[in-house]
Amino acid sequence: MVLLDGAKEMYREILGMLEPRLAPGAIVAADNASRAAGYLDHVRTSVRYLSADVGGDVEVSMLV
Repeated sequence: MVLLDGAKEMYREILGMLEPRLAPGAIVAADNASRAAGYLDHVRTSVRYLSADVGGDVEVSMLV
């Protein structure tokens, strides 16, 4: 599991660095995801993720 809660402008870049090391089924939770440029587009449009807004500006995604 990965929890992204920090430098919002780096969420997409950080996930890109971690993706090669994540196993299928890995969960990624991003706090304040709407403020993370490009992040939501990536996890919501990629065929590699199932992603949902779970409320409170938190996006939870699973690597498939």
